[in-house]
Amino acid sequence: MQVLKDKTDNSPRLARRRRVIEPGSVIEVWLTSKLGRFSSMDEGARHSLPMATKQVYEVFRRYTNSGTEFCSFCYTEEDKVRITSTKLADLVEEDLRTLLWETANHWENANVYRHYLPRILDALGPPLSVDDIYPAHLFETLLALGFGEWATVEKTSVVEYLLAVKPFLDLDQDEEKEWEAGLTSLALTA
Repeated sequence: MQVLKDKTDNSPRLARRRRVIEPGSVIEVWLTSKLGRFSSMDEGARHSLPMATKQVYEVFRRYTNSGTEFCSFCYTEEDKVRITSTKLADLVEEDLRTLLWETANHWENANVYRHYLPRILDALGPPLSVDDIYPAHLFETLLALGFGEWATVEKTSVVEYLLAVKPFLDLDQDEEKEWEAGLTSLALTA
């Protein structure tokens, strides 16, 4: 693979085929219906990772419950105390990986998940670039925790972030298809 310099952070990354949102695709139609401005935004604005990151933190900041019930198999008492008492921005990579890998039925409730979601999403992109167990896992968790019933602004910010972070993910061709299928499944819940 060819190594390129990324224009946003000047770090080398593997070149991947970048897919744009195709006009008329389920994702484009959904986002256009939710954000009238979406179709008029240029490619750079639609996929701006820093803007999408800022937006997802802002949208989910109202969820302040960091939870009290964590899986005793996945977390020690020390882990629970550290995670619940640490500011989101200060959570370390290993804690973020554990939170990202949690299955939907291990979360106390959807609001606790939404508390951590901005940082979980943020961890997918640079500089941490934490890998999920498999590409569909994040989408399955979101859907199992009622993503289709969330506020439109929440759903939109998540989908916009996932579109913006995709070029930074190290996905092979099959994983890329799985990622696209996940995005489509989120868009179809709207």
